[in-house]
Amino acid sequence: MHPFSIELSRISARGLSLELQGSPEQLFAEEEREFVILTPVVLTGEVTKLEEQVFFRGVVSTLLEMVCSRCLETFRLPLELAIEGLFLPAPSHWDPAADFFRADEGAVDTYYYREGRIDFGELIHDQICLALPLKPLCRETCQGLCPHCGQNWNEGRCECREEYIDPRFEILKKLQQS
Repeated sequence: MHPFSIELSRISARGLSLELQGSPEQLFAEEEREFVILTPVVLTGEVTKLEEQVFFRGVVSTLLEMVCSRCLETFRLPLELAIEGLFLPAPSHWDPAADFFRADEGAVDTYYYREGRIDFGELIHDQICLALPLKPLCRETCQGLCPHCGQNWNEGRCECREEYIDPRFEILKKLQQS
């Protein structure tokens, strides 16, 4: 049984408060990660049911370790994301292996349950992926690396000259000086 799943029968007319916790390996394949999840992933929230529709609103939290895109140093990124999702019974023609069926093209937060069991794993996976920065930075003021010697400019400046002249245009610089 997946740690991020619940039986549909557990949801009463008043709803259900839940707190689920699981390891990152249960959500992300090793080869798809450009980050390391350092702590267990925790999902807390409220589940409500209206006939066959199940609505979840809550928070997912964990701690990531990423590589800065400027200086290549690792840094920690705490995540605490407000998430919500609508769960519907899986259509009979739905192939979970293909997972191409969606109730509405614009409904990116619509998921499906089967056999009376709701799995929040896909919702958590999607929301963490959407929250990841496209260009991870250890800090906004990261100065990056020297393009010549590779010195981390956050740790100090190097002896390389500041002005970089493309070797293809160096001859133009010499003509300008004469």
